[in-house]
Amino acid sequence: MWVQLAATKYIEKLGVQQRYSPGDWVEVGKQTALLWLSEGSARIPDPAQIASLNPDGSGILTDKRDLMCKQLISLGEYVVIEEGKLSLPFSRTVWIDSLLSVRPELIPVGLLMLDTWEIAVPLMDYKTLAIHEGTEQEREKTKQVIRDLRVPMYDTRLMFMKKTPAVTELLRLYTKDGYNPLSFLRAVYTVKPFILALPCTWTEGRRMPE
Repeated sequence: MWVQLAATKYIEKLGVQQRYSPGDWVEVGKQTALLWLSEGSARIPDPAQIASLNPDGSGILTDKRDLMCKQLISLGEYVVIEEGKLSLPFSRTVWIDSLLSVRPELIPVGLLMLDTWEIAVPLMDYKTLAIHEGTEQEREKTKQVIRDLRVPMYDTRLMFMKKTPAVTELLRLYTKDGYNPLSFLRAVYTVKPFILALPCTWTEGRRMPE
């Protein structure tokens, strides 16, 4: 597939390494393209091309569709976008907080990770640990479940989720028990889904609003 480079790459063509500069369009294999897209060293600005990478039975869910960034809304012509509360309306659901700006090319990358994982969620800033979050009562409650609060937090403004019994139960506990970063952490440690922690750069490393 064709991608536009955002960083210098050396690509082998006919046995010879050739140098390509940012802005160049190159044709590479799908897995290589997805890797480069996830790390931000390439992009595919065409919404149709982005949408073509999405697995069947996948879609985007957001709390307020009209508030989503224009780049994501433009995918609506090619990808199903629904508005509602956090749930699993698709076999593979991308939950996006409407106030979060997300690079559109990350959507198919995250969805394809669900070939292996049940759920993929970015981490918050790596300096933000559970010991820094919530009230003393919330931290103590969390410590009873996870034992050690010196662990990173998940940024649940962006989640890639496969519809499985484990993820269904995870969401039930998360939304029932406070709907906050510590309650999500407790749910993860209780249910133990097959979870992938994505780099904090997927949500630009910003903390969730209080």
